[in-house]
Amino acid sequence: MTVTEVPRDQKRARIEAAATALFLQKGVAQTSVGEIARAASVAKGTFYLYFKDKQALVDKVVAEKGGETLCRAVERTRQAGCVDRPAAAAHFCECLIDFYAENLPILRFIVRGGPGAELHHRELLAPLEELLALPEESAEQSRNRLMVMLDFLVTACYRSIIEGQPAAIEVIKPLLLQTVAGIYR
Repeated sequence: MTVTEVPRDQKRARIEAAATALFLQKGVAQTSVGEIARAASVAKGTFYLYFKDKQALVDKVVAEKGGETLCRAVERTRQAGCVDRPAAAAHFCECLIDFYAENLPILRFIVRGGPGAELHHRELLAPLEELLALPEESAEQSRNRLMVMLDFLVTACYRSIIEGQPAAIEVIKPLLLQTVAGIYR
């Protein structure tokens, strides 16, 4: 019997895909490295050839899912042709709110999966910074404004959509959009 060697990049991709599916299905805390390895059809030791620990994989997957979500919202906002930054910020946030409302496992995963890795990758934020940067601000001020807006929005979405607090997302959505637009006035 011949053993077929799986290329290194395919193993890594299988581990990441298996982890993503398990994290979204069960949650990060309820998923073990052993379960990820089994689902990826690799030995548990092989997992550690690619990732230092489960948190390193969580950070990677959160960044990937968060990045996909941010890119989708940025693209839709660009296509909308908003006339100013407050309108663009509100439209961007409306896209995120709608996406999270329809994709509860991704919202749970991004909030609970790690330390918000998707919000701290400069390459993921660059298109959003370009879209929303105010000309009179320094890069640091622009990034701080963006981080405040994203942290506010993701937290508010989680509390409203998942926990129903302070009210359902349909009720607080207009207030969220008005608040975000105000951050960019």
